[in-house]
Amino acid sequence: NQSIPLQSLRIENDFKAWYDIMRRLSHMFGLEYSLSDLDERSDELINSMSAKIDELEQKLPQLNVKAYIEEVTGDFTETSFMPLGDVWKRELGDLFEDLE
Repeated sequence: NQSIPLQSLRIENDFKAWYDIMRRLSHMFGLEYSLSDLDERSDELINSMSAKIDELEQKLPQLNVKAYIEEVTGDFTETSFMPLGDVWKRELGDLFEDLE
């Protein structure tokens, strides 16, 4: 039986998390920072992790890495941030005007 060294996957700088946080903060506080660099790095991170998972799945198919990830994330539902601008303010204003 040949010993196969296991590799670990680790995210040192989670650009995806930072991008999502900064999008929310920028919207909440009306900041006008460019988040394009974080967005680009986030995409690179996602692609890199996908490639590493594919590589691990090929090198060590007995671990069933993708099946494990699907099992762990099966019940997870990501709530995406969708800035609505002043939609709520405008709609609530219309609602309260109708009551007057």
